[in-house]
Amino acid sequence: MLLAPSFKQWPERDRFLNCFDDAATLNFCYKDYVKKLKRHPFLLTPRDRMIYVTSIYHNNISIINKKMNITGGTFQAFYGWNKDRDLWDKFLRDIYESRESKSYDKRPSELLRFMRNTYEHYRKYTKGQFGIANKIEDVDAILRKRWDGFFEQLHLMKIGEVNETCCP
Repeated sequence: MLLAPSFKQWPERDRFLNCFDDAATLNFCYKDYVKKLKRHPFLLTPRDRMIYVTSIYHNNISIINKKMNITGGTFQAFYGWNKDRDLWDKFLRDIYESRESKSYDKRPSELLRFMRNTYEHYRKYTKGQFGIANKIEDVDAILRKRWDGFFEQLHLMKIGEVNETCCP
């Protein structure tokens, strides 16, 4: 079913399947690679993706800032992620413009911080508003569609942090 002809256009699936090719180029031991592969965003539920993104932000912020904000790096496509705010869903604009946290800039690491804030605070900004995302599944779908490929890039960056000397 995952490879059925009716699903020809499914970028998230294709990026997940490309991870199998990455195993050869990243030179990981089998056990660590399987562990990372099982945590690929494509296989996670929306709630688990929320927990995963939030934990990456909280546990690795200095590494994240260094790796994500390299000019010309793998996250280059996400520079200026905040320039088309007028096209965002209202609750996303409300979270972005909230005075509860410092303002965001155009760097990809700030997109990660914004996603973390969105996942943790979306209920506050969607409560009582008819016809918008008020479930984590809706919020997750909106974030994945608007910043397509971001979760997978984030996961690949995390894969690169595995200790490559773990196997004899």
